[in-house]
Amino acid sequence: KTLVARGARVVALDIGPTLAATTRQRCACAAVVGTLSSIGLCTNSFDVVLSTEAIEHTPDPRQSVTELYRLVKPGGHLAITTPNRLWQAPVRAASALGLRPYDGYENFLWPSELRRTLAGAGAEILDHRGLHLWPFQVRLLHSASRWVDRFGAALLPLMINQCIHCRKPPTAGS
Repeated sequence: KTLVARGARVVALDIGPTLAATTRQRCACAAVVGTLSSIGLCTNSFDVVLSTEAIEHTPDPRQSVTELYRLVKPGGHLAITTPNRLWQAPVRAASALGLRPYDGYENFLWPSELRRTLAGAGAEILDHRGLHLWPFQVRLLHSASRWVDRFGAALLPLMINQCIHCRKPPTAGS
């Protein structure tokens, strides 16, 4: 909503038609139905592409990262947040124990995989850091978590989530 209110052209993507329609209505933005592995939008279409906690829910997260990068205009930016592969086993264990009901893809990437995928596509990595050394649901530790998150670059290999910000070089082709 905030970006639309500031004059940005926002396009939301969701696999579900109902969710896309809800987003379109709530945010007064364009919303398309598609998948991250085959978005169906033109190459070099966007100044900024943001994907948060989505690529891990695809059969091939590396392909999804490459597809998102394809959409970025030369000189534009891509920001992705996704869980760190280190935490895949505890998440699956929690699901198996019924502590977090989930049915679908959960394919987490190692930080090095995410970085290598983007670098291989030609991206200039501007920042790559971790968030949350323990689950954010532990309310008692929220202030400690904010303090620890300041060291997200150094603690990236241990953190639950990873955030990467890259830029497509201005002279990059399609």
